[in-house]
Amino acid sequence: MEWSLTKHDKQNTKIQLKNKKKEQFRTYLEEMLIIHPHIVPFERIIRMNSKLNIDNLKTKLLSKEWIDYQARGWKYVKIVKNGHEPFGNDQNDIFSLLDLENKWGDCALFKWIY
Repeated sequence: MEWSLTKHDKQNTKIQLKNKKKEQFRTYLEEMLIIHPHIVPFERIIRMNSKLNIDNLKTKLLSKEWIDYQARGWKYVKIVKNGHEPFGNDQNDIFSLLDLENKWGDCALFKWIY
């Protein structure tokens, strides 16, 4: 007799794998925060996303690419709307803009801290 998973078992397995990946990512982010405390923490990303309601903000800030970017010495400052001047009066600092790739052309402003 051949053993096979039922549809319900397959769905449970997929859910368990997805939850395991989420937990692994959260652990990765927590470890990065210990080494680089300027990285935006998960809870703050969730609050900003619900408050600002900007497309792709949560997705981008939680992407491994952007977390690694912050780990290289860039600190998230704010969202810059398309067509607005991103920089303040302090021209001695080094800034970088990363595109959120949404339909409004919003960007995230980062400041070099190292």
